[in-house]
Amino acid sequence: MGACHVSVLSELRDQIDQNQKLVNEGPWGKLPDVSYPPSPEIDAKTAAYRVLKHWDTLLEVNPVQREVLDVALRCALSHLLSRKIPNEVSTLPDEAAIGLRYLRDRISVPRDMPIHAAKMLRESLEATAALISTAQGPKIPTKDRKDQSVIPFRRSKLLEHR
Repeated sequence: MGACHVSVLSELRDQIDQNQKLVNEGPWGKLPDVSYPPSPEIDAKTAAYRVLKHWDTLLEVNPVQREVLDVALRCALSHLLSRKIPNEVSTLPDEAAIGLRYLRDRISVPRDMPIHAAKMLRESLEATAALISTAQGPKIPTKDRKDQSVIPFRRSKLLEHR
């Protein structure tokens, strides 16, 4: 999602910079991307399904303690589905914001989910993280993208109960 290739054309530079800022910081709803409209209820459920399907793996690969991220991610999913953030968010340590932003920065479209679902999930992750702390996740590596390996996710299965 967004301007990976940087054009040297000066007339496009301002728009490229603006789009890169939107990709990295949001609001994601303002990104120019696809011509079909969002379907908020379906998009939110799609994003939630994808997170729940890979719940254990997401907790495993994130640099934040599993217990901290578990609660923070539940709060973010509550926001995604209800547009309300639970009170538990106020008790979370700064580390929780780092974990949510780590995930926010690594959602890949279309590998992980459709574009509108990803935008909604990113917005909920950021809205939740912003209430916890301004702490950012680790920088995205530029030499390699081993943080994007799909191997741990291939064994994920949707749990029948949670």
